[in-house]
Amino acid sequence: PSMVRLQSASRVLLASARHGHGLVGVSGIGHKRQLWFQEERGGRLLQTEVVIADGTLHLEHSLRQTPYLNFMFKKLRGYGEPSGCRVLVLGVGGGLLPQALVKSGCKVIAVESSEVVLSLARKFMGLQAETL
Repeated sequence: PSMVRLQSASRVLLASARHGHGLVGVSGIGHKRQLWFQEERGGRLLQTEVVIADGTLHLEHSLRQTPYLNFMFKKLRGYGEPSGCRVLVLGVGGGLLPQALVKSGCKVIAVESSEVVLSLARKFMGLQAETL
């Protein structure tokens, strides 16, 4: 996959690559990073926004940045004690949801079919796949 680096006045495109259904990219401003997908027809879909400071992913603050992931996290944790929670995540994206579930005590199996997405999530979004 080809990686591209561009910069604008307010947001920096950190990387982008061709993906099975179009383009996947990571952009950032300050401590925030966004992983997004762009379909072949041009529609851009935000997947995950995380906060990384001093090289560390800040899960709680990041969950507040992406309301639908925060909602899913609270719903999944609401189905029982987190320590007994077992979750299968299909489509890892930036990895925020599975990492938040692991930190709360859930056992998580996460599946991502795209090596490109995994590579970008590891490099820019703080994904630590070895903990999943």
